[in-house]
Amino acid sequence: MPVGNIAQGSTNNVIYQFDLAVTTADAVLNGVTINTLGTYTAADITNFKCWYSTDAVFSAGTDVVLSTLAPVAVAGPQVFPAFVNQLIADGATGYFFITADLPCSSTLANDISVDAITTADISFVSGNESGTAFAGGLQTIIAAIPVDVTVPAASAGNTVSYLTWVNPAGCYDEVLIVARDGVANDGVPVGDGTAYTPNLVFGTGTALGNGFVVYKGNVSGQTVTNLVNRINIFINSLPGKAATGVQALKLVQHLHW
Repeated sequence: MPVGNIAQGSTNNVIYQFDLAVTTADAVLNGVTINTLGTYTAADITNFKCWYSTDAVFSAGTDVVLSTLAPVAVAGPQVFPAFVNQLIADGATGYFFITADLPCSSTLANDISVDAITTADISFVSGNESGTAFAGGLQTIIAAIPVDVTVPAASAGNTVSYLTWVNPAGCYDEVLIVARDGVANDGVPVGDGTAYTPNLVFGTGTALGNGFVVYKGNVSGQTVTNLVNRINIFINSLPGKAATGVQALKLVQHLHW
């Protein structure tokens, strides 16, 4: 397993893999223990899963989950419970993957790796084990990238507009809404979002690009006031994750009326 990164809020991240070649007679695997290393805390990992595959390419859609360990412990032995016995036929090779799911609250820059599995770490109902394995590469937790809000809409009234949207799926802290009259806003937020003070009275919130911040939060259904009738107002909705330190904000759509 090469060195890599795993993102906050992500699932089925492969952190280790090994294979078992069977000779002489069929073998039935009934237990796996891994030994983890790194700075991660128990709160950084939602669960570990042990998967079986008939090939060397991991696929959550087709591979079989043999056991799920939750909650996990800090670095050290991790014993997979309630293991599903897995037959490996004589002359075949079984491929096994260890994955980790991460919550949005995982600590940035913490890391995890899995030490080389040994014959003492695997058990069989039948069959004998031999051979060597390799340690997995260090996996470092990185920031989640917020995705777009969906179904953004703006309805026009007399000098007001009512804004609605569906909050993003996955990891985000809040949605920043910027309004501009006449043309689309060209501003790009920076930082963790604290520099921007919203105000639903158009023109009074923090300036951003050529517009103004009208809302910051996660409650759909906001009314922007102080608008001029018969003028186009462009609304930018930008989901952000403040915990990243550098706000990862995405322009999703311009709405006008």
